Amino acid sequence: MADFKITMQPQLPTPQRVAAAWSLKELAPRQFEEALRNKNFVPFIEGIQRNWRNWLSIMKEAGYAVLDGKKFGYARNCPPVLVSSEVSNAAGLNVRLVPCRLPACPFCNARAVMKIQETLSATLTNLEKFDTLNFVSYDVSHTPYADTSLEDCVQEAESLWSTLGGPDCAGVISRRVFWVEPSPPGYVGVLNVSRVYNGRLSFIQINPENPCRLSQDLGLPTVDCRYDAYYPVQAAPSNKDLGAIAKHIGKTFAYPPMLLSRKDTADAAASMLNELHKKKRRFYRTAGICRGNSSQATPSRQTSTKSWRHDVNEKLDVIVKELAELKEMLAQKG
Repeated sequence: MADFKITMQPQLPTPQRVAAAWSLKELAPRQFEEALRNKNFVPFIEGIQRNWRNWLSIMKEAGYAVLDGKKFGYARNCPPVLVSSEVSNAAGLNVRLVPCRLPACPFCNARAVMKIQETLSATLTNLEKFDTLNFVSYDVSHTPYADTSLEDCVQEAESLWSTLGGPDCAGVISRRVFWVEPSPPGYVGVLNVSRVYNGRLSFIQINPENPCRLSQDLGLPTVDCRYDAYYPVQAAPSNKDLGAIAKHIGKTFAYPPMLLSRKDTADAAASMLNELHKKKRRFYRTAGICRGNSSQATPSRQTSTKSWRHDVNEKLDVIVKELAELKEMLAQKG
């Protein structure tokens, strides 16, 4: 499939597009600021598209297996975000741009962020009481003292999630991203370590039981708290709330520029992506009242200020009490 000339036009901001825009900022910070001032993200997105297409060519040559077939063409023509788009000079042709869904695609990552905003917005629609949102993102990296595997990095991210008590809240949306970087100067020759695997664990919690714990020093040398923000919401969120929340979402689930790896790490990046694809790992998760939510399905919220664990414990207490009463009644009859 040949590269299509995709003509882009600006679009008006929405909470979803605000979240997507902020998630892509680090790919070109100066162009992003210009786009904000001019209210026109077309040049910003065109620059990201050029870099994305260049990266795909490098990765195909490096041996990224999924690019051997039609996926290469779909990826190079992946529909952009933040703009309206159409294929130029396609008169008489039935051209349909299809998202490539590759884990490193900046446009598909931005669409995932838009999905997160949609899910959270649907979850918050019927707020009855005061609620709190925590936006947290941690970077996980292996110090280059040993040539560790990708699995080590994945497991460390999972261990971090357990340490932070991710499920201890009313609802949660989490996402993990992994990439590879060259070792710092001096380590390759001394320790024969050519690459370092990195991961990013990002999540939103609704009514966390222990929000202060998230910002505390975890005492882990390989973990860096990249983003930590708190936002209170009372009753149904206003448009101002949704705009502020969208900005926090974009910053929390920001696309790591290192995903578009350089030539000196292309082989390692291709190997990493091949391994992730082979194992079909799932790195987007929802739990609690966020599970299964969409703009078409508004969740029921019986206890907006209580975590689902607290709710379960209350029900267990009722069961224990009923069992005790039944035991006493049987004892009296005996």
